[in-house]
Amino acid sequence: MQIARTSQELRQSNMELLRIVAMVLIVVYHTVYYILYSYRGDSPIFASLMTLLHIGVPLFVLISGYFGINTSVKGFLKLYLVLLFYNLLFYIIQCSLGNAQFAYKTFAKLWLPFSVGSWYWFFKVYIMLYLLAPIINIVRDRIELRNKLLVISGFITFYWGWFAQHPSLFDGKNVINFIFLYILGHWLRTRIVEREAKRKNERLLYIVSYLVVAGCIGVALYFSNERMQDLIKRICYGYNSPVLILMSVLFFLIFTTYNFKSKVVNWIAGSVIAVYCVHESQYFFRNAWYSFFEKQYLTKTLFPIIWIGSCLLLFVVSILFDKIREFIMHPIIKPLESLIQKSVGLFKGKTKIILKK
Repeated sequence: MQIARTSQELRQSNMELLRIVAMVLIVVYHTVYYILYSYRGDSPIFASLMTLLHIGVPLFVLISGYFGINTSVKGFLKLYLVLLFYNLLFYIIQCSLGNAQFAYKTFAKLWLPFSVGSWYWFFKVYIMLYLLAPIINIVRDRIELRNKLLVISGFITFYWGWFAQHPSLFDGKNVINFIFLYILGHWLRTRIVEREAKRKNERLLYIVSYLVVAGCIGVALYFSNERMQDLIKRICYGYNSPVLILMSVLFFLIFTTYNFKSKVVNWIAGSVIAVYCVHESQYFFRNAWYSFFEKQYLTKTLFPIIWIGSCLLLFVVSILFDKIREFIMHPIIKPLESLIQKSVGLFKGKTKIILKK
């Protein structure tokens, strides 16, 4: 969910469209998983669908690596404020409606969205990547060091994370895997995208390759017994799975073969982070949203239409509302940025004086 981007005119709309598609995949995946898993978890078709939809998060990190993260106080503030805003908004709404009881301790925790509780795991890992980006970028810009970092981070995430299933690394929801995907995104741009001339031919290759991999997973799950299905899920499902990352890379490369500019696409993509904040909110999506869809699934034959329509509605409303939020919060970004920079400068000055003494 890259915050520091180029200007509206210079942003590559093909990659911004991929950002939108990735968020749609995440919303659809979460809705299907949390609602249907209890009823369809053992179905090979359901398992295949879950794997195909699970590429949203790796796509976001690959996009960040493709463009590069420019860590700044302003960028950090944007990340922090957007998450804080929706945390506070939904908590206050729930308290006003009587669905939650206001507590000062809970209210205080909401001001630490990157470090407290089990919600928004992506934000917590991504902010680590964001803060480490200046160091990673130094390594990334030196070819020999970049290749070493790619191999080392890949070895850690694939061996200890995916193969050995180390408790801190097993599902790929960690900064090591994100560093690997970030460097991989940059490597794909410099080694494949920028050197490719025959885009249409490569596009067909990527599409066919993606469909072949996805088809093989589906066929393998469909014709396997329960024990083999569990093994295939383990091999293909995690965020650090070589198969899932391969699917993410192929899907990613399909979009790199297009080249177009669209202010509408760029405008929408600028607020997809809000969709994540809304649909993963502890006080909205994980309670009211899931309960609503579970009732629809159990009682309505038109569930697929209701499900897809509601997800699209959530997406559109979140984007539009976030544009209002941006307008409201924009005036406070610069003063906060200046205040933080002055505070950091003052702290550095005092530290130097103490060290001299």
